[in-house]
Amino acid sequence: MKTKKIRGLSIETIFTQVEAILNELDMMQDSSHQDIFSYNIKLALWELFSNLISHGGEEVCEEITVHIYENEAEILFKVISDGNRFNWKEYKENDCPSFEQEGGRGLYILQQICDRFAYEEEGQMAILGFEKQKEAHK
Repeated sequence: MKTKKIRGLSIETIFTQVEAILNELDMMQDSSHQDIFSYNIKLALWELFSNLISHGGEEVCEEITVHIYENEAEILFKVISDGNRFNWKEYKENDCPSFEQEGGRGLYILQQICDRFAYEEEGQMAILGFEKQKEAHK
């Protein structure tokens, strides 16, 4: 397990922080994995961080801890916010979100691209899981 602490996450720093997390992954050291799999991980982390900021009631997340579990079969992220909470139940859509609405697609995107996705502890902790071998067969 690897752990990354992020302090002062804002919309302006999401890109840098997501790139730093990707650089922690063992599989990213192999350039053959710079594909749709890494794009999906990047998109999922971006959406998750964006939701924490946009819907968490503050413009900056003071501290986020990202635990990264990686083995031959999967990569699992456990993202814990020490302050901002995301009321995911309020935003979760059972149906596809409308193209006419300005936002509200984040949870739908996460559900589609992650092999495992869940919020826990009143929106302060999220789990994102990606199966490596599933991607190898595409």
